[in-house]
Amino acid sequence: MNRRVLLRVILGVLLLVGLAWASTRRDLFTQQAVQTQLDTMGAWAPLAFVGLYAVATPMFAPGSALTLAGGAVFGPVA
Repeated sequence: MNRRVLLRVILGVLLLVGLAWASTRRDLFTQQAVQTQLDTMGAWAPLAFVGLYAVATPMFAPGSALTLAGGAVFGPVA
């Protein structure tokens, strides 16, 4: 198996593990839990969102959904 195929397999397995973890920890993704986490991050929250956006976009996550989520979380002005 060449190196490129091995890297894709590893990334696919990591993605599946991440999705399995997220599906078992749904309590971390409620509106109240997300708002609490954003409040504890303070001024770093928008930067964390930009980092998430930068990572999710090349992974073909829908940009419109991320943009709407950012507007809902941070408001239209911020």
